[in-house]
Amino acid sequence: MGEGPLDPEVRNPHSPWRQWPIKLETEFILNRKLKASLAGAGASLDGVVKAQVYLSDREDVPGFNEVWLSYFKNPPATTIIATAQPGFGINNLRIEINTITLADNAKTKREVIRGPEAPTFDGYVSAVKAGELLFLSGLMAVEGGRLIDEARIDERQPFYGIPIKAELRSIIRQAEPVERGCTIDPRRDRGSSPY
Repeated sequence: MGEGPLDPEVRNPHSPWRQWPIKLETEFILNRKLKASLAGAGASLDGVVKAQVYLSDREDVPGFNEVWLSYFKNPPATTIIATAQPGFGINNLRIEINTITLADNAKTKREVIRGPEAPTFDGYVSAVKAGELLFLSGLMAVEGGRLIDEARIDERQPFYGIPIKAELRSIIRQAEPVERGCTIDPRRDRGSSPY
């Protein structure tokens, strides 16, 4: 059974341990598309400072993260954005990745920045600074590992209040110290250690 315009490599029924389609698509994009595009521009994965990742199914986040983090010694600031389904030009696709990357011979250096809250996912960084630019990983109204109380909807008053305002205040609270910049050793910003 064909998958239309999809490369057969992203749907491999003969690899039972890798049948999760998001893992195959992520590896395909990284190996066959992104590495080649970056090399053609004089860059590599080591120079990626920001990645926007569009996923059509939130259940794919763990599989994506497993592959994504295996390709980076020092991951870029990464934001995952949910899309509607179908959300891409080819309906069967599950993922799209866009990056901002420094050239291999760039004078601008890449610095990992840590924020007051641990990044949303283990292994992620809070932000990456490149010269005068600061790239944040996706921020959510999560503090202390859970949704902030002000953003929870009161079941007794479901139409009272505007949780989005509380969420935005939380995100700004998290972003301000990152903007001021606490530079750290990128090897220490991996994992789930509390900040």
